Amino acid sequence: MHRYTIEKAKEMDNQETVASLRDQFYTSHSHIYFDGNSLGLLSKSAEQKSA
Repeated sequence: MHRYTIEKAKEMDNQETVASLRDQFYTSHSHIYFDGNSLGLLSKSAEQKSA
């Protein structure tokens, strides 16, 4: 079994190919969002288009 550290998790997160899109969504650094049967996090562009 692998034992990941917070440093390894951050490293893997930074290598994610879609990481550059993160700033386009409303996120919280104090909460973990599990995307199950959901439309996902609200994007900033979707909010602007619906206003």
